[in-house]
Amino acid sequence: MRGLPPGGWRRIDACRAAEPHKRVQNSPSEPNVPNADFAAVPVHPAAGPRGDIHLYLPEGDTAVPYILGIHGGGWRSGDQSAYAWLWPKVRPLGIGLALASYRLAPEHRFPTAFDDLVAVLAWLQRDGERHRLDPGRCLLFGGSAGGHLAMLLAARATAEGISSPRLRGVASYCGIMDLRAQHRWDADRSSPMTHDFLGGSPADEAARYDSASPLENVHAAMPPVWLAHGSADAEAALGEVQPVAHLPA
Repeated sequence: MRGLPPGGWRRIDACRAAEPHKRVQNSPSEPNVPNADFAAVPVHPAAGPRGDIHLYLPEGDTAVPYILGIHGGGWRSGDQSAYAWLWPKVRPLGIGLALASYRLAPEHRFPTAFDDLVAVLAWLQRDGERHRLDPGRCLLFGGSAGGHLAMLLAARATAEGISSPRLRGVASYCGIMDLRAQHRWDADRSSPMTHDFLGGSPADEAARYDSASPLENVHAAMPPVWLAHGSADAEAALGEVQPVAHLPA
C-alpha cells in the first residue's frame, strides 16, 4: 500500500448505520427505468452483452459529465440493469449515466472482470465524446463487488497509465477493499464468494490477491474518494473497509 500525502485523499469514515447494502441494487421502492430510456451501446464485444453499456443522457446535444456505474452481486451475479433506478435521480442534474457490466465468476475469474472494465474505460476515452460523454468529467460509482471494482479501477488506472477518461472521483458503497480479509469473512460464513472470484486462497494466489485488493493499490494520484459502509452488511465485513477509511487525509 502506497502512502497518501495531505490532500491526496478525501475521506468519509465507514458509516455505521444499519442500512442493508442490497438497496444499492434493484430497490423494490425504486423500480428500474423502462428499457426505452437507455441506449445499449456495444463497447467491448469480447464480453458479449456484458460488454455493452446502458447509456442514459439528458436532453441536449452537448457533452455532459457522467457517472460510470458498476453493479455488485458478489462478482457472480448482476448486470447493467442493477442501477437503472439511479437515472430519475441524476437526470435533473443534467448529467449522464453509463451502466457497465463484466463477465462473472466462477466461470471468469480475476482479472477478467477488471480487464472488461478497463476496456470500457478505454472506449469511453476514445469514443465517449461521440456519445455526448465528456472525457474530462467521469465519476466512478459502485456498490459491494461493484464498489470494489470502481475503487480498484480508480487506483490502478491512475497508477498504471491505463487509457481512461479523466476520473474526477470514485464513490464506493459497501465496497470490498481487502480481499484477504474478505476471504476470511467468507470462510466464517462458509461462502465461496472470494475464492470463486480469485480462483484460490490467499496462500495459493498471493499475487492475485495483492493486485485485486484496493487496499494494496491506493496512492497519491487517485481522484477524491467517498466511502460508505453499513454495520449490518452480511456480505462485506465492515472491519476490512476501516483500514482504507482511516488512511491519513
